[in-house]
Amino acid sequence: MEMKSFKVDEEAHAQLDMWKYVLGFTPMALVKCAIELQIADVVRGQESSICYMQTPLSRLLMKSGGNSIAALVLLESSHAMLAPWHRLSKSALISGASAFEAA
Repeated sequence: MEMKSFKVDEEAHAQLDMWKYVLGFTPMALVKCAIELQIADVVRGQESSICYMQTPLSRLLMKSGGNSIAALVLLESSHAMLAPWHRLSKSALISGASAFEAA
């Protein structure tokens, strides 16, 4: 009975991991959206009271600021950077071409 329970737990864990891989783009898309909508910049620019306040994480997403990584996030989530990953399996079948060369 214990072995069956272990197998069920193992399969549930595998399914959880797979869903994380399949939906792994979602957090990046949400961060990109927040940067493009300048949500962190709007919160910082509010002079009146607002329901949200800056956090160390939100300060990293501001388009302006010394420690901002907004430009890096936008670059890494751009079509030019993601296209090679969408062609990875095809390029693996083509001898001598990397995914980045194929895209």
